[in-house]
Order: sequence, then C-alpha cells, then structure tokens
Amino acid sequence: MEEKQEITWGQVGRKLFGFLCGMKCSLILLSVILAACTAGSVVPQNQPQAWYEAQYGGAARWIMMFSLDDVFGCAWFGLLSALLALNLVLCSIVRFPHLWKQWRTSFSAQNRLQRQDASFVMELESPVDLQALGFRRVETVTDASGTAVQYAVRSRFGVWGSWLCHLGMLLIMGGFALGGVLTTEDTVYGIPGSKQPIGDTGYQLSIDDFEVTLREDYTVEQYTAALTVTSPDGAVQSGSASVNHPMSAFGMSLYQDSTGWANYVDIRLNGELVREDLLCAGEYTYPEELPGLVLLFNKFYPDLVQGADGSLSTATPLCSNPHSLYTLYYQNQMLGMNLAEMGQPIQVDAFTFTMRDPVQYTLIVIRTDPTAGFVGAASLVMLLGILLAFYFRPQEVWTDGTHLWGRASKAPELLRQSLAGKINKKKEG
Repeated sequence: MEEKQEITWGQVGRKLFGFLCGMKCSLILLSVILAACTAGSVVPQNQPQAWYEAQYGGAARWIMMFSLDDVFGCAWFGLLSALLALNLVLCSIVRFPHLWKQWRTSFSAQNRLQRQDASFVMELESPVDLQALGFRRVETVTDASGTAVQYAVRSRFGVWGSWLCHLGMLLIMGGFALGGVLTTEDTVYGIPGSKQPIGDTGYQLSIDDFEVTLREDYTVEQYTAALTVTSPDGAVQSGSASVNHPMSAFGMSLYQDSTGWANYVDIRLNGELVREDLLCAGEYTYPEELPGLVLLFNKFYPDLVQGADGSLSTATPLCSNPHSLYTLYYQNQMLGMNLAEMGQPIQVDAFTFTMRDPVQYTLIVIRTDPTAGFVGAASLVMLLGILLAFYFRPQEVWTDGTHLWGRASKAPELLRQSLAGKINKKKEG
C-alpha cells in the first residue's frame, strides 16, 4: 500500500497564501460584503433592541445576535473589509512583477515570432501598411528564414487595467478607513441673523439668510442658506449651502441638512417682562424666579387644521393660521398640553407665557474630511483601470507581406473583422 503523504505546515501556508492572493477569495469576500450591505440597507440601523422586537418579533433575536442592527460598525464587517484589503494588497504585489515584465518585454516582434501564438491569420493579396490599419510604432525584424516581418502593437497599457482597478479599490478602502478616524462633524442651527460657534474649532458660523423655495403645490423645491464662516484670526469666507450643493470654506464642507420652526417666547411676572427666549421645536424655557415651572414647545403648525377626531395637521407651509402645541410642567409633573395662537397669553398664576413671531431655522452640518481629495484621486485610479481593462485591450499584428497575423486577449474575432474591413476598403478604393 502506498503511504499517505504528510501535509506540512509549509504546504498549508502556501495554499492559504495562494488562496488569499486569488480571484476566488476576492469574489467570495465581495459576495459576503455585498450581502451584508444589502442587509444593512434593509434592516434599519442603530435602533434600540425594543424597537427591533416590536418590528420583527422573534427575528429580533437573530438581528441582535449577528449585529444586523449595526452592520457597518460591527466587528465581523470590519474583519471582512480587512480580509478584502489584504487580498487586494497581496494580489497587487504578486501580479506586479509579471505585468511589468509583460509590458516591458512581451510586446516585441522578436518575442511574438518566437512564441507564434497568433489568434488568427489572414492571407493577403498584397502587402499592407500597418499604420494605415491604425497601429503605430511599427517594428521590422528578420525571421529565421530571412524574411522581413513587420510588427506593431496598440493599447499595450491595457495590461494594467485590472491591476489599477484593484489598486484603486484598495486606496478607496484605505481612504474611507482613514477618513473614519480623521473626519470631524459638527452641527449648527439657527435663524437668519444668528451667529454660532462651530464646535470647539474656534470658527464662527453666521446664518445670513435662509430661504425655502416652494412649488405651486406647496411641496419644497429647495432649501438655501446664505452663510459666512469667520476664522479665529478674523478671515471671512461667504457662500450658500443648499440640499445636494454644499458650501466649502477653510477646508470645511457645509451641508444644508434640515429645517424647522422656532418661536419667540416672552415670560412675564405680574405683567413685567422677565425673560425672552427663542425656542425650536423640542426645546423648553422657564422663569428664573420659578425654575420648576417649564414650558415645552412641542410642535408648530403654520396653517392649522383640526379634524373632527381632534387630529392636528397643517394645510399649507405658509403662516396663514399659526398655532403652537405646548406642554406645561411643574416640578416634573405635567400640568397640561394645549394649542396657542401667536400672541395668545398662557397664564400660570402670576406668570404669563406668550409665543410669538414664528421663524424658520436651518440646521447646518459642518464636516471636515482631510481624506476627501485622496479618495477622489483613488476613484480616478479605479476609473482609469476600468477604462483600460474594457476599452484599451492590447492588440498585436505582424505581417510578412503575404500573411497578416493578429493577436488579442479579448475578442480576437472583432479585431480580425475590423482589419479585414479596412483592408477591403483600401483595396476597393
């Protein structure tokens, strides 16, 4: 009986290395990552466990077990991304020497005559001009029989197509990973005329104006904010930010994120004004003389419509019939919830709250991403690779005057038909 050959750790390592460098590994990892991204887009992300239990019932257990509630931030997704990056690095390193040698030495007349691996051959009635067939840098050599052979190649840079695709994908992944660490994001909201600090950067953001453009049916066409950013040393840059059209200033990108309504609230004690606040929906105020008495601004209805069942809605976004929904608390106990017209006094013992002058505020997101240019350049590298791989495939031809040989790694029949068409056209002309 034949003895079984023992498998050494070296053989296992070589097989594992070969698998990690191979296309099969790339396809498997990309398929799993694509499935994970699909799950992340179908299952709402970053919700409390109780929310998933209410929405998905028993399936919530599996969602939480496999971290499908936070796909893009979980450990196994990071591991898959790291393995894909490793595969791309190894694949690029292993393939580079071969591609470099192919690009430098393979596309020559002497090499092609020695290999004789033509994709097709055509008989010629008369010699042809390879330059007239669309080839440049024609090279002439003598074969073993002493016959002069002309050789030409075009699109030889196409051999780098798939390699540049891998490199571009790797650089994009690295750029996004680095961006996740270096990118900062702050939010500022306010009404026209307000000026707010941008986090702890030392920069100030002034909201000079804010406009909501409506269509005839009152749906929103665009939100546009006129902004001014002031640097710590007093330098100023102005511009506008609208949905899908961010503003750039001092290396920061300013995005128009959302909008809402704000109300001015006056608080009087025995008729004397003691406090004035500007509240956005969800904010609250209180008199300093009685901090336990709180008014919460719940929601604003610019054109209030109240249904027969008591439901509240707004007919249009215009301030035709403005009302605010508010809640009063005292010592953390709710006193009541009600609607108030603009200017209507809300009396609580000696205190009077008055909501007035509604105005729309805008929420601006300020993002600083030092890797954006790097990722953009990496995307161009990947795009170049795609163009080379699909539209600039190397094509070679050589002729001894009586025959024309051609070679193409992809679609050689198309090359043959193209050459035959040009030859026939020249002959007919």
